[in-house]
Amino acid sequence: MRGFWHPVSAVYLDQPRALASPAVLRLLIAGEGRAEVVYAGDRMWPAIRHRQTLVVLPVAGSPPADGDVVLTVDGGIPDVMRMRGEAGAAAVTADADPGPPRAVTPREVLGRIEPAPRKRVTSRSIARTWLDLVEAAAGSPDREDDPAATVLHKYDDQAVHYDRVESAELDPAFAARLVERIPRGARVLVAGSGAGREAFALERLGYVVSGVDFSPRMVEAAQAEALRRGSTATFVTADLRSHDEPAGSLSAVVFTYDVYSFVPGRGDREALLARVRRWLGEGGVVFLSARRVHRPWERVVLTLQWMARVARIRPGAWGDSHTRWLDASGTLRRSFVHVFTDRRLDCETRAAGFSRVGWEAGHGLFIPWDDAAGRGRA
Repeated sequence: MRGFWHPVSAVYLDQPRALASPAVLRLLIAGEGRAEVVYAGDRMWPAIRHRQTLVVLPVAGSPPADGDVVLTVDGGIPDVMRMRGEAGAAAVTADADPGPPRAVTPREVLGRIEPAPRKRVTSRSIARTWLDLVEAAAGSPDREDDPAATVLHKYDDQAVHYDRVESAELDPAFAARLVERIPRGARVLVAGSGAGREAFALERLGYVVSGVDFSPRMVEAAQAEALRRGSTATFVTADLRSHDEPAGSLSAVVFTYDVYSFVPGRGDREALLARVRRWLGEGGVVFLSARRVHRPWERVVLTLQWMARVARIRPGAWGDSHTRWLDASGTLRRSFVHVFTDRRLDCETRAAGFSRVGWEAGHGLFIPWDDAAGRGRA
């Protein structure tokens, strides 16, 4: 069974407390013969606990064997994993991560954790299911008067990792649907533009692009990258709940992944979509991405969360949940997200004047419902 929350983990230097880099760890292990790191997260639960101090020793001439716990590089970030397989066909997994094993090269294995933590739960799915239940009962977004502030803190903190945006293309199916609906040269607004990845991809497709994001640090990263690229895309810092655009000025609004789910409260979300509808010119469309329920287990977890809030007399709608992340000090933080059933999302978007045409690569295509009915808008 896949977990509801994506497992998170990373390793930090203790003094000063900072995210450890592969280069620094290699120097420590080679120069001192060992390194002490602080583990943060729950991918290796229960063998390794959040904030546990670990000792990393050199691999030396003997490659790690199946079942050994190693410090490895995962997507450029050092992390602790368990070896699966022998040299030549080695892979790594995490004890509470139900995802598939990941192939690993000798260069990516920085060291061996000693003494080796013993795996205490046979099934990774069982470990993840148990953690899901505990998180549903006790976890909630960080305390803030405005739940959206928890999202802002997350992206402001993580903006440093987006200082140079990868030159990534849009999903081919999504790009094809977008080009089919929007003429090249049209103006497109990216809602939740972050460091500009989607905006630059849309510009390469031939669109005039602007972006809006409420994280000042993300907007600064996007503006710096635009300057470096010689891009004409523009970016502003604003809260989507109050941002406005001239009526009829846009051919499309593209919400980046899950951004619509970061807006707390149905009333604010519907008001946002009502403004978006005014921004669209003739034939304008919205590509909207939201966190959606896909499996029965997700409904169970969301129901448990809702019941836990009721028991604690805390406000919130069914579907209000959170994502989990690690800040610069290794503290496990939680930020707001709302998870939709397809029916509830359709009801909410229709109340704001939109009709869904279909889903493509994580985005729903929505058009004003009077256009869908073949009637002109006033």
